[in-house]
Amino acid sequence: MTYSKASERLDGLMSAKDKAKLNWIEDASVPRYWLPALKAGAKAINTALLGAGANKSAFLFYTDAHWNYGSGMSPRLLKYLYRHTGMTKTNFGGDIVNDESTEYDAMEYLWNWRRQLKDLPNHHSVVGNHDDGNATNNLFSQEYVYGFLLAPEETDTIVRERTGMYYYMDNHAEHTRYLYLDTAYKGVTDAQLAFVKQALLSTPDSWHIVAIAHAWYEADYTTTPPSVGALNSGAASVLAMFDSYNGRVGDYGACGGWVEFCIGGHTHRDYDVTSPSGIPILLMETDSRHVRNGKSGTRYVYKAGTDTESSVSGIIADYDRHKIHVIRIGRGESREVAITNYTVNYTNRIPLSVGQEGESIYNSIGYKANTRWSSSSHAEGVANGIYLTGYIPCSAGDIVRLKNITMSKTASSNNLCMLHLFRERTNTSEGNYNAASITQYANGVWDADGNLTQFTVEAGSQWKYFRIQCAGISADSVITVNELIE
Repeated sequence: MTYSKASERLDGLMSAKDKAKLNWIEDASVPRYWLPALKAGAKAINTALLGAGANKSAFLFYTDAHWNYGSGMSPRLLKYLYRHTGMTKTNFGGDIVNDESTEYDAMEYLWNWRRQLKDLPNHHSVVGNHDDGNATNNLFSQEYVYGFLLAPEETDTIVRERTGMYYYMDNHAEHTRYLYLDTAYKGVTDAQLAFVKQALLSTPDSWHIVAIAHAWYEADYTTTPPSVGALNSGAASVLAMFDSYNGRVGDYGACGGWVEFCIGGHTHRDYDVTSPSGIPILLMETDSRHVRNGKSGTRYVYKAGTDTESSVSGIIADYDRHKIHVIRIGRGESREVAITNYTVNYTNRIPLSVGQEGESIYNSIGYKANTRWSSSSHAEGVANGIYLTGYIPCSAGDIVRLKNITMSKTASSNNLCMLHLFRERTNTSEGNYNAASITQYANGVWDADGNLTQFTVEAGSQWKYFRIQCAGISADSVITVNELIE
């Protein structure tokens, strides 16, 4: 009989009383003063997990442990939560050390940290700005970073070079891709940006993407309490890529996943901020006793021998209800963070356009290439370099906004840039306005390059559909009806 089968058989023979006794022995490794907070946290985590159902991403999280500068309690807290909740994953946000000291001392407390994590399954890390071995001139930094910080990581996607370390891991049950990025150790290099782009492009449709990195924003320690400072320059390039991805801009036009939120540390305080397009960025309280933890009040002051000496969290992203539960065990407070509800028709009405019989236009992309509308023959015809949308619904007084569409006011021919309006999806009863006459008809608005950005469907008209014909429509293009374009 194998050891595992023997263990399963023994577990089956154990009474509930014996199992409870075993749990008590395991929980005895946690100081008594932590048990009330842990029990309350475990209950809140399980409640959030149950409420979120299947459409969620969930993990335990801690950051900025600064191992030689804190209580070293977090591994025991995390193990308790594994035993008493449905959580199966832990993410660490970087800065396991506070100062590198000598090589011997640094390796000693790194080993102490890793030894305590050995029995914690599914634990994954990113590097922080302290995790670089600078005190020893990087003589051991590769071995230190890869041998200790990333010892348990197992994925074919991992990049482990002197240019940095980053990877992603897929959770197929959650339909979530976890992106682990380096914004601190070597920073965001061109190679990492290429890696991130490929990770985004290869994410399956309808999947969630969660990004973990140490530094998203820099902290401003000149204020009291400290506040969020400048956006980390390396992180800014990653966030710009995320915003383009969610906006389906450029190469991301055919993508179907969503970057749901980012999480990290570095600021030593709880903050909730967003990217320009509204992606939540959760910055989390330090796990150490560092004096820069900021806020005043008993729940924010480190005191050894109490449940303020550490800070770990349960993170449950409920995508059906568009909110993230942050359940704090230890220093700090629990909170909820809203998730932006992205929908394709919010940023692009072109896929909603249809053909004359109501059919989708070119696999629902909404427009045809090398095509024009003939107002004399009332039919589509061939026109190289010209693009024509399908029928887009509208009503009198509607404001239509356009972005990334080359509909030039200075077009050399009336046929190049045309606005066609229809009472029905037919070839008759149409209104046709060229680039010069759009302004007179529809209060057209033009940008600095002379391209149409907005027009109004004539008040009192009977127009029910419009089509746009011009030299430049692409996957980047946006057409909205009575919706702002950010």
